[in-house]
Amino acid sequence: MYIVERDKQLVVAYAPKFADAMEKLKGFSATEIVETLCREYPLKRMHLMIFDREQVQEFKDARTLRQADYSDYENFFREANPKSNPEGWLFEYFCEKVEKGFFTGYYKDNRLVSVCDAPDMPFMEGQIQHTGITTLPEERGRGYGKRTAALATHILLEKDICPQWECDESNTPSFCLAKSIGYEEFGTAYILED
Repeated sequence: MYIVERDKQLVVAYAPKFADAMEKLKGFSATEIVETLCREYPLKRMHLMIFDREQVQEFKDARTLRQADYSDYENFFREANPKSNPEGWLFEYFCEKVEKGFFTGYYKDNRLVSVCDAPDMPFMEGQIQHTGITTLPEERGRGYGKRTAALATHILLEKDICPQWECDESNTPSFCLAKSIGYEEFGTAYILED
């Protein structure tokens, strides 16, 4: 389930298994729909941002990642996500995104310290791409994530793809980073990751 709220209007996309629940909400106001769904499902409330204009022109040591960078990325991923098990899926995901040019990274002293990927939007692939940034905790606040995300956004724009940014409402650093590279708040997204 994915809901976008903007100016008291809603757009709701959902799997067929939620059809009966949605049918019961016909005639409800946007506020009533959101309140009801948030009570019934564990929806994450997110800032939804769209890109306005490029504000970063210098990417320094941020660059597009290549297939040959996989071992650097795997090391980065394991360090950034120590509780995750990347076995069986990470290499395939990396190769798919690298082939499309949707992986950027920032190297410091020959070590990958920040990565931006662009997960597909299942219903608008090739037209809209999310951008997501991860920077190793000890390297945050130094501009690496900003340059990496700015380069990823620049690449999407060159491919005539609309960049989009989502972050948890409590993630103020991510929200501020997005604004600093040219994103503007569009609305609120509610996401049920089933």
